[in-house]
Amino acid sequence: MSNQPQQQKKEKEGYMSNKLQILTFLLNGEVYGFDIMRVQEIKDLEPCTPIPNSPDYTRGVMNLRGSVVPVFDLRRRYFGIDLNEGVTIVIRVNVDGKEKTIGIVVDAVSNTEFADIDQLQSAPKGRPTDAFVLGLVSMDNMMVILINVDKMELI
Repeated sequence: MSNQPQQQKKEKEGYMSNKLQILTFLLNGEVYGFDIMRVQEIKDLEPCTPIPNSPDYTRGVMNLRGSVVPVFDLRRRYFGIDLNEGVTIVIRVNVDGKEKTIGIVVDAVSNTEFADIDQLQSAPKGRPTDAFVLGLVSMDNMMVILINVDKMELI
């Protein structure tokens, strides 16, 4: 019994094993993306409760349906930019083998796309803090920087 019709159906629907559905977002004028399965929710930027003696890129914590969620501003962390507008993406990350929920602040959320992992190109070597960059992929005439949210070193 052949699986060919089922395989063709999966490929048509975008479920090919070399495809990854990503959420794309803007950060300092560039397009970034990561696995959409990590996203819990997307919220407008709202005030956070500040945490004393935390790194300057920590906006504070927010109450998300009874859970305390730390919020980190990626613009401050990686570019030294401090803005009071943007979007918070609530994501799940793995830290020391444990799943944690955090919020990351970006300029704007763009879209969901399917990235062809076979087309992933190595990123130029940068600072040690750039270890979270998986590589670059070209999509719809734009370059998307794919990141590994577990390696952002925020917590």
